[in-house]
Order: sequence, then structure tokens, then C-alpha cells
Amino acid sequence: FDSDKSTHLTRTPGSAGNRKTWSLSFWVKRSTAAFQGIFCGGASGTNSDDLYFNTDYLEFSAYYGSTQFQLKTDQVLRDFSAWYHIVISVDTTQSTSADRINIYINGVKVEDFSIETYPAQDFEFTYLNNTSQHNLGANHYGTPGYYVDGLITDVHFVDGLALGPGYFGYTDPLTNTWRPKAFRAEGTTVNDGTVWSSTG
Repeated sequence: FDSDKSTHLTRTPGSAGNRKTWSLSFWVKRSTAAFQGIFCGGASGTNSDDLYFNTDYLEFSAYYGSTQFQLKTDQVLRDFSAWYHIVISVDTTQSTSADRINIYINGVKVEDFSIETYPAQDFEFTYLNNTSQHNLGANHYGTPGYYVDGLITDVHFVDGLALGPGYFGYTDPLTNTWRPKAFRAEGTTVNDGTVWSSTG
């Protein structure tokens, strides 16, 4: 992805999925420290569900006229030589607020946030996994911007299951490093066949 060329991918699902329970997994290698949109769905620049780099930090939030939730990591992701594996596991039906959204980086659950507010129980995302345009490598549908500089690969969006990182990666016993593996999850279903389209 090249921010100078506004490179990003877009997809608009043909039908809505489960907007309470889903998982997102991907690997990213950054080139610069800046505000960069990773994945979003939304109706405009000010109403959207956004996952993004806030300079050195990872942030996930929803804003529909007011902030619905906001999670910003204490952990920094500023090693531009490294690949980071990020998993967002969502199940807003959980009774404990902190169980409704789990974020994992390189197989480890993020426990420390500088901003930590969670969605209400049974919260439904207005845009993500709905029939709104989704962007990969940028944020804000309607006015895409804040493009990623770097590489994104091995992207999985799983409808209806809140999965942990072990479905997507494993610790290599020889090197003790977190590595990708082929995704398999019993009970998963394919999407409607719509593919991402390249823009930029």
C-alpha cells in the first residue's frame, strides 16, 4: 500500500452478516509512523467503524454522532522491519464488558490500553459486516483517506465467530517466533463471493 498513490481496497457486502460477533485477522508491516487507516466501514467521514494506527499505537473505535467505544493500546508498534499479526475478536453478547472486544498482537492478548471503553452488551456495528462500503488500507467511506504505507497480507474476516489468534498463527518451536498458518475453523461459512476491488 502506497499512501502517495491513495492505494486501498474496497468491498461492499451484498448482504449483512452478524454485526455482534465476528473476527478480523491480518499481518501488517509498516513503513512510516503516522495516522493510517487499516480497516473501516462507514457512511461518511464522521460516522464509521475504524481500526487504525494512531501514529505508534493501534486504535479501534466506533463513532455514530458520539463515541460508541474506543480502545487505544499502550503498546507501540514502531518497528518498521517487523511484521505484526493483529486479531480483533468481537462478541458483544458477552455480559462482561472487557470480553466483548479482544485484541491480540503476535498471539498475545492486549491487556493495557491508554483509552479503554467498551460497547454496550448486544451492541451491533452499524457499518462493519453490514452492506456499507468497507475499506482496507484506508479509513472513512465517502472521503477515504489516511492511507497505509506498508504491506498487509493474509487477511481473514470471519462472520459469526469470535476467534483467537491460534486459528491464524502458531509459535514456531524452533525459533520461538509467532508465524502464520493456514486458516481452518469448524463451523465457518464462506461469504457471498464478493471480492475486494483495488482502488488507487
